[in-house]
Amino acid sequence: MKIVERPDYREFESYVIELFKNAGFNIEVSRGTASYDFIMSKDGIRYIVDVKYYRSNSIANSSLRNAAYRMMAFNHAIKEEFIIVVPTSCLVCENSIKVNDKIIYIWTIENLLFFANTYELKSKLAQFTDVSLEQLSPKPPLLSSVSEDYNALGSQEKIANEVESKCDEYIKIFQSGQQKDFTTYEKVCCEALMLLFEDHLCLWGTQKTSNDNLYRFDTVCRIRENITSAFWHFIEEYFNSKYIIFEYKNYSNPITQKEVYTTARYLYSKAFRNVAIIIAVEGNDTENSYKAAKGVLREEGKLIILLSNDDMVKMLKKKKDNEDPSDYLYDKLDNMMIELEK
Repeated sequence: MKIVERPDYREFESYVIELFKNAGFNIEVSRGTASYDFIMSKDGIRYIVDVKYYRSNSIANSSLRNAAYRMMAFNHAIKEEFIIVVPTSCLVCENSIKVNDKIIYIWTIENLLFFANTYELKSKLAQFTDVSLEQLSPKPPLLSSVSEDYNALGSQEKIANEVESKCDEYIKIFQSGQQKDFTTYEKVCCEALMLLFEDHLCLWGTQKTSNDNLYRFDTVCRIRENITSAFWHFIEEYFNSKYIIFEYKNYSNPITQKEVYTTARYLYSKAFRNVAIIIAVEGNDTENSYKAAKGVLREEGKLIILLSNDDMVKMLKKKKDNEDPSDYLYDKLDNMMIELEK
């Protein structure tokens, strides 16, 4: 699956088109200076669609009204239904806007979630919002003719089966040990982490380099807004960390204190980045690297959690059993804090 590191309007529009094509709509992309993005049709009914991408989780109704008026100003003589699509919850914006005698429908992220009937589509949708999808319920759009042949409950069951299958797939990979190269291991780790924590983390930026090009870290994520996970809430509140660094080590031996101290250099409080997680095939040599991680926590207030392939397997099994895999990280943190020396 393609990871959208910094979502923008074009990527969101492409996703919406992909989503509606999957739902059986025919798509005609607009050309030139049209005031809409595409026309979709199904069963003889045509819908003019304008896609708006906002980074904010709430949209001023005035912004939606301005978009609606602009659509009507250029298309006032058209008889088709009008739809504006936004990656925002229906709880914070209007469901429809009336312009003259025409109703323009607002389709929100709950409506898009209704159409996201595969794990791949749902996972892509999660990349376009800071809100956790686990807090939202799929909602049929207001147009009954669009949703009458859709089974939202069946879609959720299908997604759950796909998640279970993917967990089994990654469990086998991590149980197989060291991968053929570092790139493969990084890809596997990042995809597995997205599967585990996409409800709690977003952005998933990969292969980041420090400003002076001296250090490179594998993945950086941001904690989503209003999450329910106790672990990530604790990290955000008590470690003042909004961003999390992940490092992947495809080593045949356990990592040493060197990797811990190198990772610690990436962390600093002014960037709200005080937490890192290192995943290594064989984990850590408890004698040195684990002591180094505790020393960094005690002396600098930076948290570095050390994981192995076996730890990844255990978290994937929790995910498969519909448990929260972040609870496993919480247990790791508890043990580390309890064992912390003066």
